[in-house]
Amino acid sequence: MTNEKKVKFLDIDRKEIVMTYADTANPDPELTDMWHLNGVMRYTHRIEEAWALGYTGKGIKVGVIDTLMQTNHIDLTNMDESSSYDYYNDDDDPNPPDSTLYHGTTVAGVIGATKGNNYCAVGVAYNTTLVAIGLLGSITSTLSDSQFARSLSHMYDTIDIYCNSYGPKGQYGYSVLGPMRRAALENSARYGRQGKGNIHVFAAGNDGGIATPNTKGVHTIIYTIGIQSVGYDYVTRYGEIGSSIMASAYGESAFDRFLTSTTVNSGCRDGLQGTSFAAPIAVGIIALALEANNDLTWRDVQHLIVRTSKRYGFRDRFEVKNRWQRTGAGLWVHHRMGFGLMNAEAMVKKAREWKTVPEQLTWQSQVSSPNMILQERSKARSRMYVSRYDCPIRYLEHVMATVSFDFSCCRGAVEVYLISPSGTKVVLLPQRIADALFTATISDTFTWTYKVVHLWGENPIGKWKVFLKLNSMIARVELKEWYLTFYGTSSNPLRG
Repeated sequence: MTNEKKVKFLDIDRKEIVMTYADTANPDPELTDMWHLNGVMRYTHRIEEAWALGYTGKGIKVGVIDTLMQTNHIDLTNMDESSSYDYYNDDDDPNPPDSTLYHGTTVAGVIGATKGNNYCAVGVAYNTTLVAIGLLGSITSTLSDSQFARSLSHMYDTIDIYCNSYGPKGQYGYSVLGPMRRAALENSARYGRQGKGNIHVFAAGNDGGIATPNTKGVHTIIYTIGIQSVGYDYVTRYGEIGSSIMASAYGESAFDRFLTSTTVNSGCRDGLQGTSFAAPIAVGIIALALEANNDLTWRDVQHLIVRTSKRYGFRDRFEVKNRWQRTGAGLWVHHRMGFGLMNAEAMVKKAREWKTVPEQLTWQSQVSSPNMILQERSKARSRMYVSRYDCPIRYLEHVMATVSFDFSCCRGAVEVYLISPSGTKVVLLPQRIADALFTATISDTFTWTYKVVHLWGENPIGKWKVFLKLNSMIARVELKEWYLTFYGTSSNPLRG
């Protein structure tokens, strides 16, 4: 039984939008309000269309690494309690002590809340198996490198995807990836899922245009996928900037349209927003794709996200320039949205016919030492040529750009960009006002490696440029050296 339902709300320009769609009678009371699933939005994830093709996440296991969470929730009937664990307290009971720790339970519901049980919400991959991996015992949890590493490796042989909706602030400072966590992620890609590699999805962060996931350790390694949040047809105000952002999912809509999901005490919670809830939508879509083809490797999944995410008509109203650009590989990319909104229908269809990508090659350039000085709001550009006789890669996946500079005062006043031989300009480091204040009295040499996914599929042969811009009259910066590390293939991955 169906009828027509009308929904009114304001878009980003405060214009009233009236959407009409078929409201299918369904016992889940919140389904019709779950706009990230149904056809209410102008641009959709095409999740219901993927369901119609028969993909619901069945046979796929997802580890939710988050706060302690309720494992016997009425609407989380696919929770595997026996496989769940609490790494905060180091015991086998990841349930929270009180109702203040609801975050993990809501994230789990976005992924896999039960469909058709006459209660609360519906998950993107509602037949997936959920594993609660409690890590954050409080909002201010202090955790060891070992605790993080163990959570990222929990049941790595049988868990397919890990959802990580947490992370440090991106407005100041740099979060170094500990050696144990780095090893855990590397081993996860090499040995997880019986050698196909686990999929690790991380929220990109909610600190806005003066912040970046590029300074967070988990976003500086090729084995992780960074997901940004979008609204009705725009990039959210809290969305961070950076070349490590692969794609986007809905985290909020225009003004009052938030997400609904499960919460503790077998409750149902609305008013949710942020990349914390965009990331689990992405996880659910990946689960649908893995059900369509469980032979996909961790690299195959990243290729599919890049190739099936959609630009649509999304805008960036919070900057003068919209920043969508067409890369040398013919793909559209945005410095906040990555390759666009994830599309479940397109991803499962392409997954069904996908051939495993060729062997991944790695190549590192020589070190360039320009020793260029910037002061009083100046700019500097350094060039490097990559020869086809030296580099065997012709189709890029990841680029790691290591940049070292001396600074006296205000490190966050420096912007850093990388320009590929095709002319694609990507943001390694935006201006960060909080970091400029944080380092106002400090002089130091700083070196960091930034991950770039926005050059996916481009040919690396030719002239590369690093571009620095100093936004301060009192700071002084010297670009000491930089070099590039490429990951990719010598043959076209789309030709099988």
